[in-house]
Amino acid sequence: MEVEGSSPFARSKFISMNQKMPPIKIAHAPLGWVLYDGHCGLCSRIVPACKSLIEKKGFAIAQLNEPWIQLSSPHKNEIQLLFRDGSLLSGVDALIFGMKQFLLLWPIALCLQLPGISWCTKKLYATLSKHRFFISNVCGFKKKS
Repeated sequence: MEVEGSSPFARSKFISMNQKMPPIKIAHAPLGWVLYDGHCGLCSRIVPACKSLIEKKGFAIAQLNEPWIQLSSPHKNEIQLLFRDGSLLSGVDALIFGMKQFLLLWPIALCLQLPGISWCTKKLYATLSKHRFFISNVCGFKKKS
């Protein structure tokens, strides 16, 4: 049964009680969160710059020092990928997972996991993580306030 009227909005169909309602689209929670050190200038520059790419893959970004984040990870100085189910990836593992989400970076991510190269990648990341404040100062990256 249609409602007669002059405007296109007035001509809508009534749905009887025995018909199924169409699904309502509600903004859903992200698949997870990319957590970074907001006090680090390097992290505060790189992660927010990639925000649109990260969000296209269904993830959100947040700083590790936000009050709602309560992690008991031994890798608190590394980038974290917190999934909706509570599982967590840290450091190189989080970066490689993120790289695998993009077709062009997928082959590089696989190479970084090869024996020997994987060890070097982890050592390089650990060194960058340890000296990230020094690198931020040298490069002139200011921490996010």
